[in-house]
Amino acid sequence: MNLRRGFVRLWWAFSIPWICFWSWHDNVPCLMGFDLIGDSPWCVTGLYLPVRPHIETVELILGAPLVVAAAMALIAWVAAGFEDVK
Repeated sequence: MNLRRGFVRLWWAFSIPWICFWSWHDNVPCLMGFDLIGDSPWCVTGLYLPVRPHIETVELILGAPLVVAAAMALIAWVAAGFEDVK
């Protein structure tokens, strides 16, 4: 059993979604303290979502199955990291 490689993969499995969540949730230039465009409304509220109903419908239909598939692949990848390579 290779604990080091397994725990490194587990760390990556938790770190990458955490970074993606916070960079999606908050605009990165706003987090860094500057805005590249100027006074942007989403830097004040943090909730800038343009109206795009067709994309949101596709996200609702395909989003959950893709998230489940990605989670299953991630679990398999982390579990394979704990196996001993001979």
